[in-house]
Amino acid sequence: MPIVFIHGVNNRKGPGYDQVVGTRDALFRDVFLAAAGLPDTGVINPYWGDAGVRFAFNLDSVPTGREHAVTLGSAGQDSFFLLAAAASAAAPDAPLPDAVLLTLARLDLDAALDLLYLAAVHVAEGDEAQSVALAAPLAQYALAHRAAPPPWLAPTEPPTLVDDEQFIRRLQEDLQAAEPEPVGPPVVRLGFIGEVWERVREGVDRLHHEAADFVGKSAWNAVRELLVPTVPRFLGDVFVYLEGRGSTSDPGPIPDRVMAALQEGMRGRTADDPLIVVGHSLGGAIAYDMLSRFCTDTTADVLCTVGSQVGLLEEMKVLAVSDDDTAGRKVAKPPNVEHWINVFDYNDVLSYKLEPIFADVIDYSYPSHDLLRAHGAYFGQPSFFQRLGVRVQEVRGR
Repeated sequence: MPIVFIHGVNNRKGPGYDQVVGTRDALFRDVFLAAAGLPDTGVINPYWGDAGVRFAFNLDSVPTGREHAVTLGSAGQDSFFLLAAAASAAAPDAPLPDAVLLTLARLDLDAALDLLYLAAVHVAEGDEAQSVALAAPLAQYALAHRAAPPPWLAPTEPPTLVDDEQFIRRLQEDLQAAEPEPVGPPVVRLGFIGEVWERVREGVDRLHHEAADFVGKSAWNAVRELLVPTVPRFLGDVFVYLEGRGSTSDPGPIPDRVMAALQEGMRGRTADDPLIVVGHSLGGAIAYDMLSRFCTDTTADVLCTVGSQVGLLEEMKVLAVSDDDTAGRKVAKPPNVEHWINVFDYNDVLSYKLEPIFADVIDYSYPSHDLLRAHGAYFGQPSFFQRLGVRVQEVRGR
């Protein structure tokens, strides 16, 4: 099944970029497609970040309070700083530095499993096999315990679980017990002494080291340090795209690249292999512009806009097909889009609903529980791919 993923703002090639893309593709293949009940024919990733905004002084005008942390991409040397801040701020009470995961798991198991996965991936040094080996089992475990957490996680007197090492051991035992025996060629397994769990422990150790800096720190300080530097690039990318979007006869550089990817996906579309278009953030608005105006001969079986500003931009009437005459009336879904799913997160102030604005769109809320990194959190969490796959299967079955 061809998937075209259109990234949003704040994406630039650099240290860690290829690992982020490889890990995201692996999650699409091994979690999303399995949940959607669809075959794998690859992910197409058009890159347009280098055509976005450029800052003459490298954002030296932005006050952050922690200047070395201004890494605006989705990966890099400050990844653990971001993860630790998000984990520490998510808990209602300041967690002990060596019990960040355990504290978070008792509040929200999905969030803790996603954080464990992200910490492990960040130290895997691009080892896609290890990322794949961990993602699907964690997503399945979270789904199996959606109604109720495992009994061993409940607080007891005297306490039986006091730190993250004990939490990892119990989780590891559950996953190992549920792991089927391999059939055919050897595969990377989740065994107790496997490299995968070594990476988990290494990642959690680094998380503990960074989390110590945030225990007792005011939430506002963390928010300012982590969120303020992203706003200029978000606004800049939006302005650059709208100003340089061009027309159908003379498209700008960003539409030109995305159209080529959509056409490639269209060539791989068959009756059995639908075309799924996923747009994150501004990528959702770009996807809508392309399908509604620039690429009307491309049929998207499912359009998924995630953490996107399509609704806001339509209210402002700045999308490619926006028409002031429709003010107050719902806008029709593009006829070449069979199904449209929109995902927003209440924690993500850059995500917007679509059902009040567009006809024949389904809004779904997704709780990332990641207040500080909500806008970029979706595609790093295995549970998100699991839930999105289930929703895609549901809408296609209607």
